[in-house]
Amino acid sequence: MILLVGSVMLVPLGFIQLELMPSEEPDSMSIIVELPKGYLISDTVEIVGEIEDKLYTFDDIDNFTSSIGGNNDNEATISIELVDEDIRGISGYDMVGALRKAVSDIPGADITVMLLSIWT
Repeated sequence: MILLVGSVMLVPLGFIQLELMPSEEPDSMSIIVELPKGYLISDTVEIVGEIEDKLYTFDDIDNFTSSIGGNNDNEATISIELVDEDIRGISGYDMVGALRKAVSDIPGADITVMLLSIWT
């Protein structure tokens, strides 16, 4: 019984480190673009082009892929991969904020920047 109590007390006393849900530095994110209904695919292409121009200015972006149209001509998704965490100058969380700020001045579309979860 003493061994059981002693072993359980190792965690709260800090002798054993326990992390149930470790935080993971994100290395990928998406930009979701939605123009109002009725807009043409050429309008979506133009907005995505503006976003891509801004993405090229970020050194910590390794690559990105744009998917325009699909089910609706007024929607697009840009998938972004960052460079390796050990050579990155900014955290993935800070990158999301920087991208949100960078695309906030693009009119004509609802633009959402979000992390891709490792749990989905």
